[in-house]
Amino acid sequence: HRDLHSFPTRRSSDLESGTLILNREFLSDNTIRLLRDAYTRASDHGRRQMTPMDLLISLFTASNSIVAECFERIGVTAAKLTELAVFAEQHASQA
Repeated sequence: HRDLHSFPTRRSSDLESGTLILNREFLSDNTIRLLRDAYTRASDHGRRQMTPMDLLISLFTASNSIVAECFERIGVTAAKLTELAVFAEQHASQA
C-alpha cells in the first residue's frame, strides 16, 4: 500500500519482524524524507538497519534543516556537525 512505509530499525528485538511499520498519515513529508535518507545512508555503509547516527547525520545534512540552521546561527556549519558526527560514529565502532 503506498501510504505505508517500513524502515528497518535497531530495535528489532521489540518487534518479531524486525521492521517498524509507519502509517503515512501520521508522518510529515520531512519525516519520511529524513527516514529515507537515514536508511539510504545505512545501506550505503553496508548496514541493513539504520542507526541513531544515520538519523543524526541525515538531519544535519537535510536541505532546509532547522537543526542545522540553529547551529549555523552560532557559527557551527552543517559540514562541521557532520564531520563531528562521523568522527563520533567511527570512534564508537572502534570501542
